[in-house]
Amino acid sequence: MKPSAGWYPVKLESPRNGEITLTWQDLSAADFTAPFFEDTINQARHQRPELRQTSLHELDAIPLSAAVPPSAFIFHTSRSGSTLLMQLLSCLDGSIALSEPPIIDALLHLDLSDAEKILVLRQVVQAIGQAHSAGDRHFFVKYDSWHLPWLPLIREAFPTVPCFFIYRHPVEILWSHHRQRGSQMVPGLRDLKLLNLLTGCDHPADLDAFAGRVLEAIFTQALPHIREEKLIPLGHHQLVAKIETDVVARLGITLSKLEQERIYHRSHFHSKRREDRYSVEDESRMPAALRERFEALAAPILMPIFFGLAPSE
Repeated sequence: MKPSAGWYPVKLESPRNGEITLTWQDLSAADFTAPFFEDTINQARHQRPELRQTSLHELDAIPLSAAVPPSAFIFHTSRSGSTLLMQLLSCLDGSIALSEPPIIDALLHLDLSDAEKILVLRQVVQAIGQAHSAGDRHFFVKYDSWHLPWLPLIREAFPTVPCFFIYRHPVEILWSHHRQRGSQMVPGLRDLKLLNLLTGCDHPADLDAFAGRVLEAIFTQALPHIREEKLIPLGHHQLVAKIETDVVARLGITLSKLEQERIYHRSHFHSKRREDRYSVEDESRMPAALRERFEALAAPILMPIFFGLAPSE
């Protein structure tokens, strides 16, 4: 049986015979409030475990719900507040906010020509942007932190969609990953070859040094796009205070009083754990020797366009 309205492509595979397949899941009853789209997929699978498969070339023929055009794409350094931004954007009436859909990562890594990849990306974004309710009119997608190398391709696929880059002081990012590693900060867990990491002589167990090189590559990749005004930079410290002026208003959206209240309320809770009150990370707990190490690793990343002359933001 073919998927229909309310079914979303959640997995993409390219087996050895070259036939690309899509796995579909019924998300018609999902509420799309989880911090990551993968969380939504996993939660819904407990209630509706049935999956369906089609070939990629059948995608256009599947009768899906009307799609909401993308309102903005979010890129980021990791641990920079991008998840919080997506949670705040989900407070808008008629908003679909999908953080890091796994199918997009799989698509970008496919062995396809750029032209083929652009076509498939448009199709996939349309499929995951199905209107969930009659009033849906905003659609936001957050990409993974290692997706910046594909920004030119993504912008070619969607030339009019604004792209934001959420960043944070690298010392703070390194401290966060030191305590809980993201998969991109562990050698071999993610395919990062397009980030063009500088060849280093790090000890294999020196994960902080590897994280520093990953961050340097991400900031370096973002810089020319920001100078060319193809990426809109937004610092971690500005997210809540400037979401209305620097994000929402830029997109031509005027917040209602109720939306402002919802955003204000959501901003007081943890981005990934909605039930926990947010508390500012206590940077004083960082050992002095570790801070000195992180500052040395961050030195190549402290670009004036991001941080000016301030030692920390």
